[in-house]
Amino acid sequence: MIKKFYYSVWVDAILQLQQSPLVESSVKKHWKFYSQFFISLLMGFNFMFISFFMPKIINLFEIQINIFQKIELNYLLIGLLVFFLPMIIVNYFLIFWKDKYKIIITNYKFHNGRLFKHYCMLSIFIPMLVLVIGFIISRL
Repeated sequence: MIKKFYYSVWVDAILQLQQSPLVESSVKKHWKFYSQFFISLLMGFNFMFISFFMPKIINLFEIQINIFQKIELNYLLIGLLVFFLPMIIVNYFLIFWKDKYKIIITNYKFHNGRLFKHYCMLSIFIPMLVLVIGFIISRL
């Protein structure tokens, strides 16, 4: 079930970027980069959200990197290395390596971009909703 959802979201994102008249031609030309970037970013965001609530199982927040003088840049680098880069690598090998996306597009249904849009919205709004509810509960 998860595999079907994963590949369906990818098919929706790829075909939406390739076919939609609302997407600029420069984006259509580089659809691999944009689909890889957006889905990997959302997956990394989801992984960060999940790991935040399971620190005993996924303990990634103790990683220390001191390359830059500004601590914020070090945290950004940690975030990119721990949450974003692994998603790019996994997605590359599952979707783009040896043009596997061509097979996936023929095997999974295109939902006219709706599935990809819903995945984007849920990936952003559920963590925000949990944070807002947590903030409200902490104020009680």
